[in-house]
Amino acid sequence: MSKMTTIFKSFIMGASLLALAACSTVGSENVPTRITAPAEDPLKGINEFNFKANKVLDRYMMRPVSSGYRKVVPEPARRGITNLLRNLMEPWTAINEILQLDFAEAGHTTARFIVNSTVGIVGLFDPAKKMGLDRHDEDLGQTLAVWGVPPGPYVMIPFFGPSNFRDAFGLGVDFLLEPVSTIAHNHGYHIEAYSRTFMEGLDFRARNHDIITEFVEKDHGYIRFKSFYEQTRAYEIRNGQPAPDEEDLFNFEDDCFGEDDIDDGAADSDTSDNEPEDNN
Repeated sequence: MSKMTTIFKSFIMGASLLALAACSTVGSENVPTRITAPAEDPLKGINEFNFKANKVLDRYMMRPVSSGYRKVVPEPARRGITNLLRNLMEPWTAINEILQLDFAEAGHTTARFIVNSTVGIVGLFDPAKKMGLDRHDEDLGQTLAVWGVPPGPYVMIPFFGPSNFRDAFGLGVDFLLEPVSTIAHNHGYHIEAYSRTFMEGLDFRARNHDIITEFVEKDHGYIRFKSFYEQTRAYEIRNGQPAPDEEDLFNFEDDCFGEDDIDDGAADSDTSDNEPEDNN
């Protein structure tokens, strides 16, 4: 048994025990406003520097690569790649749903993964959606929020983007313990695993090409990006449900943003192409 496998199993076992110990409060419907409130920004100077650096990186690297990808690869092929990459994340989504004690949704996600991995040809197609098995998107940052972990300070991560201490920690664990990548690394497929990570970033940038460009280039982009990130995470953490203790601080209808503005995986719309994504 590899070291990574041992770490993975130990983490899941310990996290499951913590979740069971908190079973009376775990659940997306129980996440209070303080868990999804806008994070303080004591590192604003560093964050603004990283934001500007990320803008340069996006303008001269990711944006041209994304544009080329969209021009060279036909939309149906890009959709298939998106489906494949999302299918590879389904096991980790199911694990996080278990950690959130949402066993019905975990079964739903598992069934979706089995259908798309077989009938959908390893996930290139999405027949599960036509069977009523819509896609969910759960990560460890969301799981920690459901457990009641506060966001901590806001942080702009170089080469990645907006986050907070809780979600940044979850992102690191996602990267290290996500099952498909863990199995790939354990069997020596390091290049394949890292290539998948690159493709996930490129796929995300291509699907949201226009909206990301607009957000980054407009005045007050830093503030807009922070606000949009926090709105999106609040929506994801509570699965679109309102805060149980008081009116949520974010109003998607009245604000200048909406949960469908950016295709981060919570929705299936392909905003970059301005056409519906049916994931056939």
